[in-house]
Amino acid sequence: MRIFRLWMVAMTLMSGSARAMVGDTSPAPELAKNLVMVLTRDGSGAGFCTAEVLAPDIVLTAAHCVTKPANMRVHFNDSATPPRLIEVADVRVHPAFHADAIKTRERSVDLAVVRLKAPLPPEFKPLPLSETAGIDIGAPLELAGYGLTKEGDARSSGTLMRADVTLRAPLSNLLLWMEGAGASSKNTGACTGDSGGAVLQRGTLVGVISWTEGEGGHHCGKLTQAISLAPQVGWVKGVMKGW
Repeated sequence: MRIFRLWMVAMTLMSGSARAMVGDTSPAPELAKNLVMVLTRDGSGAGFCTAEVLAPDIVLTAAHCVTKPANMRVHFNDSATPPRLIEVADVRVHPAFHADAIKTRERSVDLAVVRLKAPLPPEFKPLPLSETAGIDIGAPLELAGYGLTKEGDARSSGTLMRADVTLRAPLSNLLLWMEGAGASSKNTGACTGDSGGAVLQRGTLVGVISWTEGEGGHHCGKLTQAISLAPQVGWVKGVMKGW
């Protein structure tokens, strides 16, 4: 699978993306049938993100992770040889997404729903979606994604990892801001490839990872930002119903 190796080995760090799960993390095999990888390529290189299963042929990710369907594949980890790749049939980006929002400081809903040309294997299950807005500051949350565990090292990606974080100020009906839970987890958060990954509260999907910040010139570990799902769940379900 030469094309697959191009997708995975020639990855470039995606501008504006969350840059991987680092710090006090652990493998998350219990979530392996709820999350997949989204691979993209274009003339300048290749990239990858994480996505949540919504239905056998539908996944949810960050809008900055998607491109034309022909230049996308969904990949999941199993024992199959060659590696499993599923083509993409359609992509719907949230109408309030603005690709240059960080520079222009615009409100942006960084979400996209992706429909596959073929269903995932039957063991894959959708995550329950939060429809209740409002999470208290200090609430414990869980991050999950396939991103890097060592910033800047693409070889450290591809294993589903989890991390415990807490919600921090400011409260927002659009964004969730999170940092490592406890003093020992200060530098814990998302990294490259975790964009589109899950923010979970007691097993329910409450957010989709969109951006990270580090310390001392790093891009990962200090702060993780996600789109709050509850205010957008109507749009997500509307796209699914239309399909």
